Amino acid sequence: MSINDEVQRLRQGSEARIGVVLSDKYRIESLLGFGGTAAVYVATNVVVGRPCAIKVLHGEHKREPEIVERFRREAFAANRIRVEGQPHPNVVDIIDAGESDGHLYLVQELLRGETLAEYLLEQSGGRLAPEVIVALMRPVIHAIATAHAAGVVHRDIKPDNVFLVDRSALGRPPLPKVLDFGIAQLRDARITVNDRFHGTPSYMAPETFGAPASVDAHADVWALGLTIYEAITGQNPFDRGDQPWFAIMHAVQNESPPPPEGVEPALRSVLRRCLQKKPEHRFDDAAHLLAALDASMEPDNTLDVAQGTSAERLRESVAGSELRCNGLRFVGPWSGVGEVLAVATLEEFYPLRALHLCEPPSEDTLRRNARNSGGNEICAALSQHPSFRTLSSLEIAGGGVSVVGVAALADSEAFATLETLNLSHNRLGDLGAVTLADAPHLSWLSHLDLSTNAIGNEGAKAIAAGSLVGLRHLDLSHNRIGDEGAKAIAESAKLASLESVNLDGNPISPELAKELRDRGDKLYLLST
Repeated sequence: MSINDEVQRLRQGSEARIGVVLSDKYRIESLLGFGGTAAVYVATNVVVGRPCAIKVLHGEHKREPEIVERFRREAFAANRIRVEGQPHPNVVDIIDAGESDGHLYLVQELLRGETLAEYLLEQSGGRLAPEVIVALMRPVIHAIATAHAAGVVHRDIKPDNVFLVDRSALGRPPLPKVLDFGIAQLRDARITVNDRFHGTPSYMAPETFGAPASVDAHADVWALGLTIYEAITGQNPFDRGDQPWFAIMHAVQNESPPPPEGVEPALRSVLRRCLQKKPEHRFDDAAHLLAALDASMEPDNTLDVAQGTSAERLRESVAGSELRCNGLRFVGPWSGVGEVLAVATLEEFYPLRALHLCEPPSEDTLRRNARNSGGNEICAALSQHPSFRTLSSLEIAGGGVSVVGVAALADSEAFATLETLNLSHNRLGDLGAVTLADAPHLSWLSHLDLSTNAIGNEGAKAIAAGSLVGLRHLDLSHNRIGDEGAKAIAESAKLASLESVNLDGNPISPELAKELRDRGDKLYLLST
């Protein structure tokens, strides 16, 4: 039987139920839609005259225990998501369930409006402004956070399962509702199901393809972030159209989506963390995602930390302040891991967007790096601590960072949220530049400052051919780069997004310097 024949058969079977009264109570009025396992109808509760929606399981599936279990589980899961004892306002309300003449059915509130997927199709380019989709998704994320707290993991979050209830008659914006808890995972021994491959592949987290039984809240965080990303960019980066599901699986597990354009770094950092391949590098659950999302909407406010300031004093200084601090700048010389971690891991600063370890520029600090120390140890500590997985900006100027410290940054997915990285006045050399250039997790990095690091041609060529494809601003000033390295940067196809390159203070020939300065496509800052 062809796909069209199967669709026609399902439609005819679904339409045949119109007019049927289930349990002497619910009269089926019209067909809303149908799928492979069930059909959804507009119905009327004839006892009280109330309109409702009814989902009816196709009769051919009533002898399949797993499908029946999933069908019944939807009502159980949705009704566990409650706020102060009442159904969550952003979850579709399932108000009854039963069986009538062999028909298994669920009764839910009748919603008027459209899905988020349908709404996106109506927009220019299928896109919404970041602030618009965040406002729409915030109550959805709250609903999923409530679900997680109740031991429910949705496992099939996508634009088709977010319904926007039309409230224009009341002069109010749409009310988002989460649909379809049919494949939800429940933390309840009484509810069991054979967890096979379930979900929509292009919205499934990488781990769900290999071990679906171990899926937890991290998978919902992935799908929530991906839904916001799709609404902003107009496309799902893992959608492969008519290609088989294993092509989608390969994309989800191995490819990183490009950074969304026109999005503030703080929000990009949140989305990037949602889309980490390893579950433990995402937000732990929707509640933590919601906190980070709310914080991303707040303005940048970096707090200066004077030398010798204790964590206790900082906590006291921000406790009564209405202004939220989301960045820390250590002023003056700093040393060791302890003082940095004691301050930067305070909950008052979570989620932390920016961390700056530097001194005000002076001839002394430009000439030597002796006043700061422990740069490599700092890099290693940051790579291992979850408090720093929301950083969009990291500056470690001085401190003797070498290839050892760069390797810690390059090897850890914890830094995949970085957009700005300043490692100026350190000791990277060519090997450090090569190590950084090969970091697959730094594809969203847009600003990179490696000035004064004794980098030569080999390091420059590595950057030109490496993984840092998102770079827009690159500072390689005051290094040891000659014509060979400068040409590699200028001719790199992978660095096509560059808007500015600082090569000042390098031993580049006057002829090449003039040629680069005269180019109109990029700004090259250098002197002869």
